[in-house]
Amino acid sequence: MKFTSDEYNLLKIIIAKVLEQNSALTDNESKVKLLTDLYERLELQKIIMGVYLHELNMQIRMYVSQNELTDDVKSKLENLPAKMKRKSHSTR
Repeated sequence: MKFTSDEYNLLKIIIAKVLEQNSALTDNESKVKLLTDLYERLELQKIIMGVYLHELNMQIRMYVSQNELTDDVKSKLENLPAKMKRKSHSTR
């Protein structure tokens, strides 16, 4: 899945915050590696697919539910999982 530059920037912020929270957990090495790889892919604006897309979708949903966001940001983030789902189903 390819995103717009604004979406990539917003997603990088979310994943950076999640990484910050998870990096202290030593029992979560595989999760930290996955999130680090995902962040690098977002940084390079690469196409996100497979397990990375699934993880991104989960992190977006958790971030929206756990944080107070402006209506604009919240709306953008709530629309991304639906966009990802439509895109992933259309490629099957």
